[in-house]
Amino acid sequence: MLPLRSPGPSRASPPARRPAVGNDLAFAISGPLDADLQRWTQRLYADFAAVHHWDLRTGATVYRVFLLPGCLEVDVAFSPASAFGARGPSWRLVFGQPAPAKPAAPPGHADLAGLAWHHALHARVSIERRRWWQAEQWIGALRTQILALSCRRLGHPPATPRARTCFRPT
Repeated sequence: MLPLRSPGPSRASPPARRPAVGNDLAFAISGPLDADLQRWTQRLYADFAAVHHWDLRTGATVYRVFLLPGCLEVDVAFSPASAFGARGPSWRLVFGQPAPAKPAAPPGHADLAGLAWHHALHARVSIERRRWWQAEQWIGALRTQILALSCRRLGHPPATPRARTCFRPT
C-alpha cells in the first residue's frame, strides 16, 4: 500500500460539521486490489465484528462499506496508485503523492441502488439519534438517488433528477 487519505479535520470541514455516522480511509495500492480488499475484510470481521459489507465501485476505486454493530459504518477505499487522488473538498492526504484527478464515468444501476441503501441507513440512524436536520439531509439525498434510478429506468441520464426533466406531466 502506498499513500493514505483520511477525512480528518480540515479547514474545509470543521469537526462540528463532520458526519456522525461513519469514518473512512483510502489507500493507494500498487498491484492488484484483491489481496488488500480480502485482508481488510477479514480484519474488520474478526476484530470489529462487522455484520455486513458491500462494494461501491467508482472507476478503478473500490469503496468497501462495512456495517458494524450499533449501525456504525466504516468505509475503506482501495485505489490503484495511478487513480489515487482527491474526490472532494475535505480530502486530506496523510502521506504519499496523489495522482491527478480524472472525471468519473456515470453511475450504474447497482451504484445508485447501493447509495440509496447507504442514505436510507444514515437517515434511520440520524432519526434514532434525534438529529432531525441531519436526517432531513439524508432523506433528501435518498430522494435524489431514487429520482436518478427512475430517470435511468425511463432512459434518461441519472444526472437529470435535479432539473426534473425526465418526468413530464401526462
